[in-house]
Amino acid sequence: MGHYANQFTPILLWFMITNQAYFMCLFFFISGYFTPSSFDRKGCAAFMSDRFKRVFVPFLVVLVGVTPGCNYVTKVHLTLPVTGGGTPTRPDYFPDPGPAWFIGWLAFLNFAYSTLGGDPIVVKRPSLIKMVLVCGLVLGPLQMVCILFFPSFVMMPISFGSLPFDLVFFAAGIAAKRGKWLAVPADSTRRETAVATVGSLSIMAGVYALIWYLFHYQNGGALIPSPRLDPTLPPPSLGATIGQLAGSSVCLGVLCVLLSYAYLELGRRYFNSPPSAAMKAMVSAAYTVYLVHPWVVNAIVYSWVLLMNNKILPARNSTNPIQITFPFNKTVSATDYDDDGLVVASWFYVALSTNLIVWPTAWALKQLPVLRDVL
Repeated sequence: MGHYANQFTPILLWFMITNQAYFMCLFFFISGYFTPSSFDRKGCAAFMSDRFKRVFVPFLVVLVGVTPGCNYVTKVHLTLPVTGGGTPTRPDYFPDPGPAWFIGWLAFLNFAYSTLGGDPIVVKRPSLIKMVLVCGLVLGPLQMVCILFFPSFVMMPISFGSLPFDLVFFAAGIAAKRGKWLAVPADSTRRETAVATVGSLSIMAGVYALIWYLFHYQNGGALIPSPRLDPTLPPPSLGATIGQLAGSSVCLGVLCVLLSYAYLELGRRYFNSPPSAAMKAMVSAAYTVYLVHPWVVNAIVYSWVLLMNNKILPARNSTNPIQITFPFNKTVSATDYDDDGLVVASWFYVALSTNLIVWPTAWALKQLPVLRDVL
């Protein structure tokens, strides 16, 4: 919903891009970090058996059932009423991992780790500047090439901080565990942590300034391809597109390292305390939340559409109320609310309602027989 240019587009796009730049990479790093100790403790056969049960089986269930079912229900119900006339056709069945593409890749990487063999390689912890140079000047341009030529790669969505960064961060997580990168005294990294924190905030401010400029003066530029402020104007030239993507890829590659470094160091220094009972319950339910949240998100979105169409929008204009509609057989609505504040209201409504529902639901699912051993 709200897929049209509005005054909140720059801040919401900035929030999305800066998060995309690092958070999946950090997940891959953490997964890689715990892989060697799990493998060494269980042995190859038990490790692969556990990965098959807890990673590959949930991936298959989501791939062939959970996400396709969610897609079917969403397209049948959420796309009504439709624009352009006609009746939505029944969606064709097609396997779709949805957000579970991550555990599909994780299963593959775990299998690769188990079968490559050889003696463990210990790599000394690199300096922050070396990590920044590798991710900014090497992986950044490589990421730009990925963005330009393919939108996805073997289920993985391609965006800033995706394919090359994810693979390097998984390998870095393994190296960090073997080389005890996170075992160094926190005081010895105080200066680098300060640099990473200040650098992250500076780049994030610069990214917002760029998005704001492109939105207000360049009709969105290459970073805001849709929706455009004025669809009658031509898109940016190839040179402008490459220039904006190249600069953004390098800067966001640097941000990926700095922000990940700052989170890890600040976390172990200030937030490394025993979890409360509530936090333990949330931690145990997190994996299930990740697998089932699309069903909850889409249901909440549907409830907001009903609320807007039946209550909020008619109350604002009873004679000719706006109705949220979806293009034929699509799940993205560009209906203009005629009030940009409702765009932010819809975001908070969906985010808060989803979290209030999905966490206790996931915890309850995890208590069920069979599921408690898999999830």
